[in-house]
Amino acid sequence: LLKAQAAIAGDDFVGQLKAYNELTQLLVSKNLAICDVMLAFARLLEKSWLIQEALKIYELISKITTESIDCSSYIHKLTEYSNLVNKSNCFIEPAMPVSALVESSITMDNLFTGKFVIKQVSEPIVIDSQITIEDFIERYEQIRLSENDNLLPAAEQQNCYWLTEDKISNTCVISFARQESGCMSHLQMAVRVENAPHQTVFIPFTYLLTENKGMIPTEQHNSSILSELRNMENQSFSNSGLKAIHKTVYFVVRRLMGRHLADSSYLIGAGL
Repeated sequence: LLKAQAAIAGDDFVGQLKAYNELTQLLVSKNLAICDVMLAFARLLEKSWLIQEALKIYELISKITTESIDCSSYIHKLTEYSNLVNKSNCFIEPAMPVSALVESSITMDNLFTGKFVIKQVSEPIVIDSQITIEDFIERYEQIRLSENDNLLPAAEQQNCYWLTEDKISNTCVISFARQESGCMSHLQMAVRVENAPHQTVFIPFTYLLTENKGMIPTEQHNSSILSELRNMENQSFSNSGLKAIHKTVYFVVRRLMGRHLADSSYLIGAGL
């Protein structure tokens, strides 16, 4: 418990997770006194997007007591999230750095996979008229094929779920074919498209796409992902492929509108 308190005081999320994991292993699982500890542990797992692990803890608490702690709302919520993550196309927007999520998976010896939003790479492009995704993709593909640019991958529309800690929403995303090679092959770009009456908003963002079909041990897989993220956080790489996509996204919208949307500072601020 002292370890957990020290980690909380130091704002060390992964340290908290480690401490509560150790604490729950030491205490007797059917002791009512452990419920508060287990609840704190489950909340940390939930914030780490370790949904199945958190769900198991909430269900265990419910078996011990339903009087002092009611976990029914947590169980209902995480069951819905779990079904979506396992069966649907989802983008997860976490409330903490993705590297902390990977560290949490390493702590719990859990395979880290999914589509996790890293950051919005520039200000949203707000257009005071309706632009369809089909029009955007058609113009993008015209540019990609006419210039024969190897840096530009094919674009496609995805209807998917967008998950945050407290909300599930349907959204449309323009994704780009995965670039398999390079030291940051898991780092991808997409554009979230939001439509309102007489307005279209394009939101370019980067995300981490991780899969493991059983060919790589969990520890090796997670360590490789964490290493890539550390390199990105240290800005020790420059991804020309993502820069080319971002520049073309901006150019396509500008061409569709037939006007100049922003000056060169828009691209400079993209953080790629």
